[in-house]
Amino acid sequence: AAYAEKFGINMGGEKFLAPLALGEFKTGTTTYQMAAAYGPFGNNGIYTDPILFTKVVDKNGNVILESSITQREVISPQAAFITYDLLKGPLSYTATKAKLGSMPAAGKTGTSSDTKDLWFSGLTPHYSASVWVGKDMYKQGDNLRNQFRSNDSASLWSKIMKKANEGLSTSDIAIPSGVQRVSVCSVSGHLPTELCKKGHTGKTAVVTEYFIKGTAPTTFCDIHVEEEINSSN
Repeated sequence: AAYAEKFGINMGGEKFLAPLALGEFKTGTTTYQMAAAYGPFGNNGIYTDPILFTKVVDKNGNVILESSITQREVISPQAAFITYDLLKGPLSYTATKAKLGSMPAAGKTGTSSDTKDLWFSGLTPHYSASVWVGKDMYKQGDNLRNQFRSNDSASLWSKIMKKANEGLSTSDIAIPSGVQRVSVCSVSGHLPTELCKKGHTGKTAVVTEYFIKGTAPTTFCDIHVEEEINSSN
């Protein structure tokens, strides 16, 4: 709950903590809040308070209203980058329609109970955005199961973001200092051995992941082991 508040999500004084473990809270959230909450993952951990306008002028050019940008660090640049890298994963599984061609993208689908709501929230190196598909006037029994999937919300997100990122650089977010790539065993999470390379299914279990320096595993896999079995008829 404290992290949600840091990322601009209004918890509304939520006191029922058990449902929060499943990502549910009474007041809910909005695409406005979620778009801003995903911003830090592409901005070195810096949260930017969203604004609805930059400046309003009268017919003579006099400034009537002007918004200022307010920012704060909510997570480290290293944690932000690693989260961004993790969020690329869903685009190969549940959110394939969110892909933007040569433009890097990352994000996450969301489906509420009984398929009442479908979400996709994500970001590129330039912008973050969020899409919700649902019914404004929800009635018991309503659901979108036979009409849409969360990948459809990812498709809408893609259409919007293709336009928003048109003509912008397709260079990905730079890796900050203090982040290293380390090969680990995908089963144990520890450093791999020769047996991990063989894997337990005949396919290598060795993967390379990003870690904040000082947090990478230091012990070797203890799951992939080799034993001699003596059997007799």
